[in-house]
Amino acid sequence: MTRQDGVLLLSRTLTVYLILWVLTDLTYLPQLVFSLVRYSQLATGAAAAYHREFDLISLGFHLTKILGLSIAAVWFYNCGPGVSELLLPTTADSPQGAAESQS
Repeated sequence: MTRQDGVLLLSRTLTVYLILWVLTDLTYLPQLVFSLVRYSQLATGAAAAYHREFDLISLGFHLTKILGLSIAAVWFYNCGPGVSELLLPTTADSPQGAAESQS
């Protein structure tokens, strides 16, 4: 197995893991949206306001996390030079690293 094959295998494995993480987080969205709508319909009060704000913040963080994980999954799936250097960095001891440092 070459270095590039190893990087490709590792990056695709991480992509699958991130996609499964996104799908798991997507299952929480209906509960968060339902709770937010429910507390938004209640009469104004300290408890309703607290729950409404809590659910709004929680929904915002979940959507941000889903977006970030999706972007990371696409980045790992494309397996560019940045991913290759992140997963298996070249060193000066390796033949490839030595050739790059001489040029």
